[in-house]
Amino acid sequence: MTSTVTQTPVLICGSGPTGLTAALVLSRAGVSCRIVDRRTAASGLSRATGLNARSLELLDQLGVADRLLAAGFPLTKNSYLDGREVIGCDDLGVIDSDMPSLLAISEATIEDHMTSHLSDFGIRVERGVEVIGMDPHGEGPVTVRHADGRLADIDARWVVDAEGAHSTLRERLDIHLIGEPVPGGWVAADVITDSWPFDAADTPNWLDADVFWAQPLPGGAIRVFFRHDADELTVRDVQAQVDARFPEPTTVLSVAQAGHFRLRHCVVESLARGSVFLAGDAAHQCSPVGGRGMNLGIQDAANIGWKLAVAGESTRPGVVLASYDAERRPVDADAIGAVARSFARLADPEVDPDHRWSPASPADSVRHNDTSRDISTRYLDSPIIDYRDHRTDPAVPVGMRVPNAALSVARDDDPSDLRSLLAVGGHVVLEIPDPRGVPAVAVDAAAGGSTAHPPAGGRLTVQDPDAELARILTPGTYAIRPDGVLACAAPPGAYDRITDYFAVLGLESP
Repeated sequence: MTSTVTQTPVLICGSGPTGLTAALVLSRAGVSCRIVDRRTAASGLSRATGLNARSLELLDQLGVADRLLAAGFPLTKNSYLDGREVIGCDDLGVIDSDMPSLLAISEATIEDHMTSHLSDFGIRVERGVEVIGMDPHGEGPVTVRHADGRLADIDARWVVDAEGAHSTLRERLDIHLIGEPVPGGWVAADVITDSWPFDAADTPNWLDADVFWAQPLPGGAIRVFFRHDADELTVRDVQAQVDARFPEPTTVLSVAQAGHFRLRHCVVESLARGSVFLAGDAAHQCSPVGGRGMNLGIQDAANIGWKLAVAGESTRPGVVLASYDAERRPVDADAIGAVARSFARLADPEVDPDHRWSPASPADSVRHNDTSRDISTRYLDSPIIDYRDHRTDPAVPVGMRVPNAALSVARDDDPSDLRSLLAVGGHVVLEIPDPRGVPAVAVDAAAGGSTAHPPAGGRLTVQDPDAELARILTPGTYAIRPDGVLACAAPPGAYDRITDYFAVLGLESP
């Protein structure tokens, strides 16, 4: 029997990068939330070791990317080896973003910086609070157990389940994971070696059944990942792997930390049930090869976070929140499927190594990185994106994120680029005038999707047709979502389309 009942608009279960992203999005939007974690202290082992460009863009809007960039370093090369022979490499350094394609940084470091930034909003992670139950339909309070054994109910309007692969809520709600396990046991370990016989920004992969993979980390450790069925990992175990693969003699001095796990490439049948929304490893799981899992979780959280903020003010919260599964689950499933195919190709001993990797042209490298680092993600068939107007032809298709670009705006005190404007919070509605002289009318930029709290800068018109953003979007009237995705595009002055878009969200047009 529970002893206390508390209330909160949003409860976030799990304080990894996924849960922390959701908490930061909500906090910046002025929405009160609580974040709990069964762990009594932050985890020391990082399963993930890389932030991709799209995640960094979103974290930059949240004000935390600068400290993460300072704590990590870009990875620019992905080599492929057959035994000790390098048979080729991919160029990771080229991408359509102002952020690195992939930043080497440990998950533990990411959590530390995000937790610190969240405390600036007066939110602290409530540790030693374990989720133990909820109504199977996803309604009503969440029952938790504190470290001292006390039981409590937390009555939240909405719940974000970011508990990870062993989510209690997913089990209680009987939401199934769809996908097959990978045979065998696997280990991820941080090791100290006397040398690193590759480029400083290289992350080599070996084409063999053990799928050995290595990556340098800030601070000098090397992350290694490979098939390992034993419950313990010794220096001798890692040394044997290194001796069989590294092109130059390398001595493993110590194993700093290691995590053992089973692999599965899978996605849940639904990202939502009742008032609960699954994100991150609670919603999908995959091999760490390729660096997708944590990044997909951060992007899940950014997506549901802004929608929960809008839903609190909307007359159609059900429509807004239903778009989370409609948008993110196909994207997550495509990404996990690509990881599964890549993993199988690397591990298949029947495939000639020359056919498991092929060189890419510079243009192909950009396209590959844009896809694998989630820059080219597009939300197709979303119920809250307006695809109908074909009178404009922006270079950025509706449903895709708008790249950061310089603005030329009406007043000197307005933000200088799009991401700075998005960092204020809420939708951005703007007009790019027609350089042929069609009159431009200033349009409000609405915070949180509501006209009740306009951001600093107030009314915004991009006045210079040579401004970077004007060249990207072309003349027109646009609604850009809080996650930077282009939600509506119409010709200059077609404000009825903007009104229609906000009506779908259950909000008044700015």
